Amino acid sequence: MGNYERCGSLVGTYEEQWLWKNRGYISGHVLDMSTPRYFHEFVYGIADRVSISNLSDNLVEKMGRRSTADIVHDFCLPYSGKFNTILCMSILEHCKNPFSMIRNLSESIEPGGHLFVWTPYAYTDGHMGEDYWRFCKRGYYLLLEEAGMTIVSYDRFLDVDMKKVLGFDAKGVYVCHGVVGKK
Repeated sequence: MGNYERCGSLVGTYEEQWLWKNRGYISGHVLDMSTPRYFHEFVYGIADRVSISNLSDNLVEKMGRRSTADIVHDFCLPYSGKFNTILCMSILEHCKNPFSMIRNLSESIEPGGHLFVWTPYAYTDGHMGEDYWRFCKRGYYLLLEEAGMTIVSYDRFLDVDMKKVLGFDAKGVYVCHGVVGKK
């Protein structure tokens, strides 16, 4: 049982299961973007090192858990550090320029490394501050191809009960897309 499941997050549980399914692509120095330390706890047993990042604050908080960030940076801007694996989980939909972010993340991946991207497709607007984008399969392919990456794994999760996710009936289907790209 992972931390999201312990917290009662249905969507987070799907996220952890997707990461576990694709764990063979995780290696070396991992950047886990905007996720408190040990939320993706099995990754710590696979990776040589895990660094946590946050956009503008050295404290990362999610679902009542918090930890300090190792890197405070807006990845829509270039970054000089290098990683073998980057976990960009439920981040891309909040950035103003996803093409810049994916390009900069791609530049931050060592040759042969992998970028994990997971985003919702449908959600009630305003759930977490600014929320700009939704990506379908073709959108992922375009983003990663423009950044010089190849998609090695793609998954889609459908029919999540919105009442369980949000606590009220939002009359919709929550769709999550996950993609692993290779540098």
